[in-house]
Amino acid sequence: MLSAKVALDRDIGVLVENAVYSIFLQIALRAVTFLVNAVLLHRTSLAFLGVGNVRLALLYSTICFFSREAFRRSLLRPQKQFFEPAICNVVWLCPFISVVVGILFGFVWIYVLIPPDDTAETKHYVTSVWLYVLAVVIESVAEPLWIVFQNLKILKPRIVIEGLQNVVRSVFVLLFVFKYPDWSLLAFSISMVASSLLYTVLYYACASLHRRSLIFSDAELRKSGSVLSSIWLKPSYGFDRESLSLFFSFLKHGIAKQFLTEGERYMMTFFNMLSFTDQGLEINEDSALTRRELADSLSVHHSNVSRRLHAVVDQTLECLRFAGKTKVEKYPLVHCLLETRSGSRSTIRRGRTLHKLGILNATYNLGSLFPRILLAPLEESAYAYFSQHVERGKTIRFQNEKTFLSVHQTLCNLLKLVSLLGLAVVIFGQSYSYTFLKMYAGEKLCSSGGPLLLKYFSIYIWLLAINGITECFMFASMRNKQLDRHRYCMLHFCFVYLLSSFILCRVFGSVGFILANCINIAFRIIYSFRFIHYFYQGGGDLFRFLALSILPNSSVQGIMLVSLLTTSLSNIIFCCEGFFNTFTHVTIGVLLLFATVMTTLIQEPELAQFIRKFFLNANLQKSD
Repeated sequence: MLSAKVALDRDIGVLVENAVYSIFLQIALRAVTFLVNAVLLHRTSLAFLGVGNVRLALLYSTICFFSREAFRRSLLRPQKQFFEPAICNVVWLCPFISVVVGILFGFVWIYVLIPPDDTAETKHYVTSVWLYVLAVVIESVAEPLWIVFQNLKILKPRIVIEGLQNVVRSVFVLLFVFKYPDWSLLAFSISMVASSLLYTVLYYACASLHRRSLIFSDAELRKSGSVLSSIWLKPSYGFDRESLSLFFSFLKHGIAKQFLTEGERYMMTFFNMLSFTDQGLEINEDSALTRRELADSLSVHHSNVSRRLHAVVDQTLECLRFAGKTKVEKYPLVHCLLETRSGSRSTIRRGRTLHKLGILNATYNLGSLFPRILLAPLEESAYAYFSQHVERGKTIRFQNEKTFLSVHQTLCNLLKLVSLLGLAVVIFGQSYSYTFLKMYAGEKLCSSGGPLLLKYFSIYIWLLAINGITECFMFASMRNKQLDRHRYCMLHFCFVYLLSSFILCRVFGSVGFILANCINIAFRIIYSFRFIHYFYQGGGDLFRFLALSILPNSSVQGIMLVSLLTTSLSNIIFCCEGFFNTFTHVTIGVLLLFATVMTTLIQEPELAQFIRKFFLNANLQKSD
């Protein structure tokens, strides 16, 4: 029998193998999605993207969250414990819950939300809503197998299945968009149903092919038959009460968390906030006003606040570069005053809310590439690792000392890793936001305040990275009562988020959504660290080392400061007209990023050793 130390090392190897596979999967998925969205930006309207990529995507993620997430968090546990019949029965509740939740939210999306305009591209809205609901229900039938493979640490099938699912979805969308452009919205829906069918069929085929005798380590489970036969619903055994209690705790907790995770989308969808805070105002090229003319016109009407309005105009027009067709957004006061300016030569019109939703969604898609590709797989693997090695509901004094020392080192190194990754995004995001957006979608997004959104979004990513790991550890070690208390705190966070969103959106426009998210995540980080501090009581200086692990050492801080100053100077000199200037600007960024990575590996030996150990254990796991 393997020693406890070897078993822990192998589990760390499984953690990193899972993370690496997930990262490769996310890279492949995001690359395909990135290309598809780039094509759609040139082939369809932004109003269509506002419906398809915001409204319907939000419907899909909402139903998935309420019908899946609580199962995935509550049923990850050691192999022998999970395959008790009463526990296996719990996982089969997922398809039934998805039907109820899907019908409920389907009616909300159709009868509560304001329907989009009946244009050629969005005329199939109602049908699309129900097809999205159907797609989630189909996928939920395969959810028991997803949880089984996670518990058995069978990683590769998920990578292949989800990769094929995304390819099929993308191919269907592109075929419909090119062949039947008037069916664009229906293309999204049909592709979702087709890919969900493929997803479910492949999971069941894979489960039927995996033999129990080759997978299970426990002698009682190594019987003839497939993995599928080990989890069939057995009504006579009933449902495990502890698992149900934990499931409902995570479900209640998930209501607030889902709102905080997708808060800006819910507020844009349900409250039409962009119609007040982000209406597009277009000034025609032949009637454009100079900055001084605009400021003078404002001061005539509001001389007592002219200094403040000059600053608003300066910031707005600097962001928009005031070239060609310039879009003045985010400041409804400017719109109001411009309309009252007598003799003005400007022609002003409001952009549709769905049009602006498309712009904001496209910007968010680019900004969220990093969290989806790197952070989400790391968090998923970290939660699986912590949930199997931390005894839930017990503080450090009651944990296995040797096991928890390894868990503590893993937690410290993961925090340092994600913090460094987030800081790198903040530093390089300030100078390369405009470049990324221009390469992604041309001037369409760059002239709409997208670069400014990305700059603020990079700060949000850093906070999100730290919060993801701390919450993984917190949720893996909380008992049911602590989860319920945290749920009430999340309700308070929701109130703070709502209040800050309404205030900040009226002051800063679209950026207000990101600032509100930053405030929300900051409160959640503080709460997580308070819990971890309680958990570490009696552990000596371990908590202090954990908290300090977020900060890089002085050498790494120095190279990051040099990178920030150099890329900012490069942005002023070279960004971003012409191939040579853009290429030079990007090359400088790549070289500085490489220097930052190498300095980090040299000056952070514990982190470098941790990464090498991860990959070594992953290779050992494969060889076995």
